[in-house]
Amino acid sequence: MKRAIVARTRQSALLVVAIVILYWTALILQDMFPDQGLLILSGATFATAMASFFGFMMLSRASRDETGVFQDGDVRLAVACSFVTIYFELFALFLFSETDLGGFGRTLADNLLTQTALIIGFYFATTGALEYAKLRQGRPEAETKTTEQ
Repeated sequence: MKRAIVARTRQSALLVVAIVILYWTALILQDMFPDQGLLILSGATFATAMASFFGFMMLSRASRDETGVFQDGDVRLAVACSFVTIYFELFALFLFSETDLGGFGRTLADNLLTQTALIIGFYFATTGALEYAKLRQGRPEAETKTTEQ
């Protein structure tokens, strides 16, 4: 069982390293082909979003002893973490960009900030609501989590 967890953790780490290498390659390609720079960066951002979503899904399953089973909060965790990852990535790109974003870019950044804040808020709200519902039903796994902390 522990061997499977170590293997999944290694797979997740290799996935993250591969995405970082692909992202660096995209930045190098952007310098080589300046007329296609935004297309390359949007492809790299999409690849980062998909890799972070599936990477966090694999990490959330690998952190438990159960293999092949998704729990209630796995998808919620993956969506929240991938949105935060993309938000910080685009924030860094906008911060260190030499070009002016313009009206559309500012609107896009504002909307992404609003979406990220809503997703993080709903993540914590639903996590708390699920734990409260487990405590109300008297499930033993909810009680052991609260007594261990």
